[in-house]
Amino acid sequence: IIDPDLLIYVPNAFSPNGDGVNDTFQPSLDGFAVSEYRLMVWDRWGEMIFETEDRLQPWNGALKDELVQEGVYIWQVDLLADEFVGRRRLRGHVTVLR
Repeated sequence: IIDPDLLIYVPNAFSPNGDGVNDTFQPSLDGFAVSEYRLMVWDRWGEMIFETEDRLQPWNGALKDELVQEGVYIWQVDLLADEFVGRRRLRGHVTVLR
């Protein structure tokens, strides 16, 4: 049995400074159909600061319309894809730069 590769690119940094370059954080999924998707982002104190079930909605680096501080934030993606990929949970960190 060959387990198919999960083709996902998740940036490890972005700069929400309004210059039009890398202003948002969004995992890029490729090569498979996704039927369920959930992206969550937490700060270093464990407070969830962003959540979406829309795979096309990126995080803009804000919490309640205020840009967050520079630093490292934890992300998690839960997804359910086609029968070859199945249910997956991916975790990592992203750095917010100004």
